[in-house]
Amino acid sequence: MLEVEKEKAAYCTPLPSSPILYQVKDGNGGGIDELKVNLADRTCTCRKWDVTGVPCCHAIAAIFDIQAEEEDFVHEAYRKTTYLRAYNYPIVPCPGERHCPKVDAPMIPPPIKVGPGRPRKKKEKGST
Repeated sequence: MLEVEKEKAAYCTPLPSSPILYQVKDGNGGGIDELKVNLADRTCTCRKWDVTGVPCCHAIAAIFDIQAEEEDFVHEAYRKTTYLRAYNYPIVPCPGERHCPKVDAPMIPPPIKVGPGRPRKKKEKGST
């Protein structure tokens, strides 16, 4: 995902407003679009960075302008250390159905709800 956005960033022109705020002109879609990128909050007007956690092409253009590594701006959920921490603990196996305790509770169906609106006719249209 990051590599695709890096290719699109070649068509973006970052204009710094401050060291962390940028106005980025995007020429990808034929016309020119102007978006606001905040590197400190990790947000962009297109909201792609906000939703995915991976910098969009506008943010990458701003990151290239400050000569930083774009991998440092990717959300930590995509990092290898997070993956290894998530699968660090063993998964406890479940016993089979045969070894589950027996329960003597009666099986009662859920109550029937009457839907809103007029009830349907019992007679079908095609019958005489």
